[in-house]
Amino acid sequence: MAKLSFYAIAIIWILACENPSPIHYKKADGVIYFENKSIKLAIDDNMKITTSYFNGEEIKSMVVDQSSPNDFLVIYDKEVKDFKTEKSQLNELNNEFGLGKQLKIFGKATVMIEEVKTELEKVLTIELYDNFPNTAVTYVEYTNLSENPVKIDKVVNVSYTVDRKLLDPTQNSYEFSLFQGCGVDWGLDYANIKIGPEYSATNFIGITIAHRDPPGGGIPLLDLWSKEMGMAIAHISDKPEFVNLPIQTLPDGRVKYAIEEPYSQQYEDIILANSETFSTIKCVVIVHSLDYFDALRTYAEFLNAQGIKTFKETPANVPNAYWKTWGYELDFKLKDIYAKVPEFKELGIEMVVLDDGWFSNYGDWEPSTEKDKFPEGRKSLTKFVSNMHDEGLDVGIWWCPLIVEPHSEAAKANADWFMQQKDGQPYVMKDPTSYYLCPDYAPVLNFWEEQIEKLYSTFDLDFIYHDWANLIEVPPCYNPLHKHESPLSPYWNFGKQYKVMYDKAQSIKPGYAIEMCECGRPHDPYKMPFYNITNASDANNKEQVRQRLKVEKALNGSKVYFNPGYILPESKADWGYDPCEIDECVAMGGYFESYYTELTPEKKKEWLKWMKIYKEEAIYKGEYLNLYDVANDLPEFHVTKKDDNLYYFAPGPFKGEAELRGLDNKSYTIIDFSSNETITTVNGPVAKVNIDVESDIYLKATASIQ
Repeated sequence: MAKLSFYAIAIIWILACENPSPIHYKKADGVIYFENKSIKLAIDDNMKITTSYFNGEEIKSMVVDQSSPNDFLVIYDKEVKDFKTEKSQLNELNNEFGLGKQLKIFGKATVMIEEVKTELEKVLTIELYDNFPNTAVTYVEYTNLSENPVKIDKVVNVSYTVDRKLLDPTQNSYEFSLFQGCGVDWGLDYANIKIGPEYSATNFIGITIAHRDPPGGGIPLLDLWSKEMGMAIAHISDKPEFVNLPIQTLPDGRVKYAIEEPYSQQYEDIILANSETFSTIKCVVIVHSLDYFDALRTYAEFLNAQGIKTFKETPANVPNAYWKTWGYELDFKLKDIYAKVPEFKELGIEMVVLDDGWFSNYGDWEPSTEKDKFPEGRKSLTKFVSNMHDEGLDVGIWWCPLIVEPHSEAAKANADWFMQQKDGQPYVMKDPTSYYLCPDYAPVLNFWEEQIEKLYSTFDLDFIYHDWANLIEVPPCYNPLHKHESPLSPYWNFGKQYKVMYDKAQSIKPGYAIEMCECGRPHDPYKMPFYNITNASDANNKEQVRQRLKVEKALNGSKVYFNPGYILPESKADWGYDPCEIDECVAMGGYFESYYTELTPEKKKEWLKWMKIYKEEAIYKGEYLNLYDVANDLPEFHVTKKDDNLYYFAPGPFKGEAELRGLDNKSYTIIDFSSNETITTVNGPVAKVNIDVESDIYLKATASIQ
């Protein structure tokens, strides 16, 4: 290794003095204080961590002061918590997360297990990083110091009990909003849940069954917040984990949440022999202001630092708007599409997507030979694609990789590809009856490469829309032919198949679009690197659309195209949807997609107006700014920065004074960009505007020429 020169060492020393670390450690009266710029930790001699938040003005905490530690062990149905601190150790850090400091706290506990004295050591590690001033990383190592073996049932990590009264004594203890990242069921809120006196959820992130709409999967993060502060917990493993994120309102009204690794339920038994050590997954505690955006963005930054590149910008050559056939459901006809081409051009729609029903079966992915679709199979499909290309329209398709129907050629020829249950039988999904192809088996990955080659080269398609809730994750696979390291390997490596498909598609048509929809559930962050348009995941009302806009911009990057979905001229109440209307899509910075079937003259006039604004302002290409709280700010502004302009959208009606945040220290002209009427001029960095509207709010702030 080359030696640093005296001058290099001197420069490093000078820089360190000019930019001292914000991380501080001290010990007083038996309590360890470990602090960063925004997060403050107080650790007692029982390894209980009390977490506080410094917002730049005052220190706040929602954590109940109690002796029970945040991290503990369950063995033989017995909670082992009483680890008394014996020593601590402070180390310097420089790793993928940057510079920081690491605190290790050592403690021991003695418990009686079946009348046998058992001694365990616990090493709690807490890491603070300069680049993450509001976050603490924690993990634990448990070592068996006894001769007798120890069976681990479960480990509990980052367990906190919180109380809103600590922030505002006038509120009920449970008065928090909740972001709950687990996929539970179609149509449920997950971004802004109001905690009540009897709230309870297990939030199992794993999957154990084959199902079209399986519970589980999602984002391993819980965030509780109020207008005073928020505190999130998450794991930052570089792969999905079979964990629970339980949360419940206690009888006294306070709220408890944690991350549990339930080994006795999901794995083979974990047995620690003498001197053997078990390490937990890495977890984070994130404190913040406003809603869940900053917590999710910080979580995503930890993933990106480990090579899970969720952050992206949608490529410039992606079509600016598309229409898909789902308005006709499975029964679309090519003649209906051809008839709409002139209207597509008039509206500015640049791509047609063939939705569910374009194919022969799930598995072979060949064109449906129905007479109104592709009666000559591939020949008819390629002719349709060529005709659309001649009209200046790209063509995409709906696709649900993972499943194969029993009568498909792929299934009949490749039974060894199926995922198997413990009893050796294949997993079977209903409606349609299908088998799961194992995403961690090389022949299956090769098959997906061949399918992408067919779709993008043979069929000359331009876009894939991955869809269905069964894409959220897969259950364990026990097929002996697959030689998995663990039955959970397909679960851990599920993103691998999407990487194969994405890389192959980009090698054929670089910069073209792939979109992912997981049908009403939070998107899995481990698949996020492998698509470049994100969406509201079948939000079924306008509030969910706005909330999920923030979720996706936080996790995928502030400039990724976000598809609100369901831009329709009519209600779909019979489907359970309150569709996002065109003005809302454009104003919030949404990427336009629709499956309308008919436009009345009045609606067409409205759409032409807003599509003109959509193209001219191109808000959807801008950068989303996190300036407001969806639960506690009124108006509920969503702000996009595009060039030197700021666009403010909020649902109406509203009457009163609105605060415009995010301005520079200069003068701005405020216009209503729906009508191009000037409203007022203001001075930044924070301005107040009087608003009285029955409709939604569409404001554009343009810096005045000096």
